[in-house]
Amino acid sequence: RNCVFAHNVSSHGGGMANYKSSPTLTNCIFCCNHADEGAGMSNDSGSSPTLTNCTFEANWGIYRGGGMFNNESSPTLEGCAFTSNSVYDVGGGGMHNVQSSPNLSNCTFSRNSAAAGGGMVNDRSPVRLTGCTFTNNRSVYGDGGGMLNRRSDPTLTDCTFQGNSADYRGGGMLNRESSPVLLGCNFCGNTSRSGHRNVGGHIDAASSDNVLLLDCNLADLNFDFAIDSHDLGYLLAQWGATSVRNADINRDREVNWADLTYLLRSFGGPTDETAAP
Repeated sequence: RNCVFAHNVSSHGGGMANYKSSPTLTNCIFCCNHADEGAGMSNDSGSSPTLTNCTFEANWGIYRGGGMFNNESSPTLEGCAFTSNSVYDVGGGGMHNVQSSPNLSNCTFSRNSAAAGGGMVNDRSPVRLTGCTFTNNRSVYGDGGGMLNRRSDPTLTDCTFQGNSADYRGGGMLNRESSPVLLGCNFCGNTSRSGHRNVGGHIDAASSDNVLLLDCNLADLNFDFAIDSHDLGYLLAQWGATSVRNADINRDREVNWADLTYLLRSFGGPTDETAAP
């Protein structure tokens, strides 16, 4: 509990390397670590760590997993934040999963970057995410600004992808030989250089109980295609909070006057979505 892993260097797992191990971590910080793979944390060969309210920030890797690298492992994460992590090559600025089954709830991936899969890469990995957000992540040279799936069928429930970008395809998400299940997920303001806006790849919306919102106004907090009193009431109810994912419009980690000003400027105006329910 309350441990800090900072400025460590290793080939695997700069901050922590778990091999057939399942530690429990609460309120821990992994900052500024460096490794070839898993700069913040590496989990290998059946490791199943449990992390609650942990932060991975400014960790830097060379190949895979700036924040976390999972290989044949099944970590459980609740309320964790991956911010400004990066890898130079391959992918997975925030997290890279290979033949792994991580379970994430209420986690955030923000401003992570990689050659591909700025926020997360899933390779043959049935990942489960609930209430997670991917904002302002970037694929510098390749696909999937928010998430890149390779031969993976992840399940995402109530997740939001906003402001992610890819220098090639799939600003929000790109899928290769993958069929993710999206339940109540929203894709807003993601971009890619090739013109494959937001999702890209081969998401079959008909196979999921989901509405994909494209180019939505960030002030549409409840994603109902209207910026009105419902959005204002929701924002005011979260005033001063630091962990509300969509009420914090400008992503400064606090619901405050800046967010209210943005909403009021957009009040009653168009939401600019290009896809409707």
